Amino acid sequence: MTTTAATLPSGPAPWSVRIAWMILAILCLGIAVYSAHYLLHPPRRPAEALHNPQGVPWLFVHVAGAVVALVLGSFQFLPALRRGAIPPHRWIGRLYVMDAWSGVRRG
Repeated sequence: MTTTAATLPSGPAPWSVRIAWMILAILCLGIAVYSAHYLLHPPRRPAEALHNPQGVPWLFVHVAGAVVALVLGSFQFLPALRRGAIPPHRWIGRLYVMDAWSGVRRG
């Protein structure tokens, strides 16, 4: 039995794909910047964390993981990162999964 690996297109992506990626990347980065407000000014009382007594310490962890995942995820599909012997795409993907998991798990 033989297996075949998926191949990436060799030419540049069409302009519609590039524009769609740019829009999604800008949205992800915008959400990350907006969410970083909770990293710079974390809640100090449960009332500031939606009246959740456990929310004060864990909101910081949740937002930090989500911000890093949004920033890394926005660059994950750049073809330039998937080239080479050991592409940075894999390491970014591993970090993305760890940060997304910590953001979801603590939220």
